[in-house]
Amino acid sequence: MSGDHTRVRVADSSDEEALMELARYLHAENGLFDFDDVAVRYAFRKAIVGRPEQRHGIVGVIGTPDELEGAIFLEPACLWYTTQPCFQELFSYVYPKYRSSSDSNDLIAFAKHVSDHFNLPLMIGVLSNYRTAAKVRLYRKALGEPAGAFFLHNATTGRGVH
Repeated sequence: MSGDHTRVRVADSSDEEALMELARYLHAENGLFDFDDVAVRYAFRKAIVGRPEQRHGIVGVIGTPDELEGAIFLEPACLWYTTQPCFQELFSYVYPKYRSSSDSNDLIAFAKHVSDHFNLPLMIGVLSNYRTAAKVRLYRKALGEPAGAFFLHNATTGRGVH
């Protein structure tokens, strides 16, 4: 599997409302807890407002602010036992009408390009009860064998909007 990371551009403040709309669709499909508009907007603003070197995170998008096809959100983070950073994927989402395109592969290629550019490890996962096997196959083709799994007790992702 290969994707074209050059189809993905780095989001900026002009993409904020389109990203909020995309986040609502993503949440309807895969959300685990209630959607908090303020928290989501704050997370996006940290990554899309200001000069690139001042931002906390990178949001890669395909499309225009008037019509996004998909997005991937990468945030620098440290695991609890270290101060060594990595990029963790907060989400990768493509609207259903674009899922037969190369968008998903291109977003993953963008994430790998960012990881390589900054020489930081990339962590991507699947936390979903909807089309989980297909999502795992997509990531396995792009990234190799998984390094773990998520399990939920007393919870289900999504709100039944599929």
